[in-house]
Amino acid sequence: MRTFETAISEFQEAMECYLMSGGVAQVTTSFALRPIIYKTAFPLGH
Repeated sequence: MRTFETAISEFQEAMECYLMSGGVAQVTTSFALRPIIYKTAFPLGH
């Protein structure tokens, strides 16, 4: 998991990324556990 978080954080194009829960048994609900990336400034120089 840490490898993915490090790799996705290096992409300037990635504006938001969240660690999500999975569905449990026959429940089809998912929710964000925590943000990995949350940026509001778009990288214009890229």
